[in-house]
Amino acid sequence: MLLSRETFRDYLATPLSPFATVNIEGNASQELKEVPLKWYNIFRTFGKGGFGCEAGKRIVVKEVSIQPTVDDPIKMEAKLVCEIEVTADMCDGTGMLHQGCMAFLMDEGSAIALLVMNMHEGGENRIGVSQTMNILYHAAAPLGTRLRIINRSVTAAGEMDCCRSEIWDMDKHRLIVSVTQIQMAPSGLLPSEE
Repeated sequence: MLLSRETFRDYLATPLSPFATVNIEGNASQELKEVPLKWYNIFRTFGKGGFGCEAGKRIVVKEVSIQPTVDDPIKMEAKLVCEIEVTADMCDGTGMLHQGCMAFLMDEGSAIALLVMNMHEGGENRIGVSQTMNILYHAAAPLGTRLRIINRSVTAAGEMDCCRSEIWDMDKHRLIVSVTQIQMAPSGLLPSEE
């Protein structure tokens, strides 16, 4: 499905039902809790499926918070926590979560966490563009593993923003992968009918 500019903007500007965010924890406003729901939906509805489409549909947003950072309580950060279970379409030939899928999950989550922080600071509802991802793979995650994806903004509201993300095995309390990502402000392009 290809959205026109007007439809795209209208969708982002239209509030969701309060029931859409009832199970999302955290201290963020209703408007900020809607941001991940809307953008994950946008990521899934552009084009005709695409990479990670089915896995992306299974991402569950669990928390959206604006909170002081651990290292400097005066500085605020956005925290986005999501969960998903590893299914066959996310695995490599050995039945383990594919490293490309790990990067995909963290790329979208970190982009949305930065957007939440930018909006909290008065910015526009425009997602950033990935520049670099420095990924450290710590452990494997076999088929059936329940994952928690934690994304935290580091710097936001500039030309270049930074986010930290981690994927954890929820049952074994084990870090699977961590990333630091740099994003730049979007060029202003929105989907069009062209």
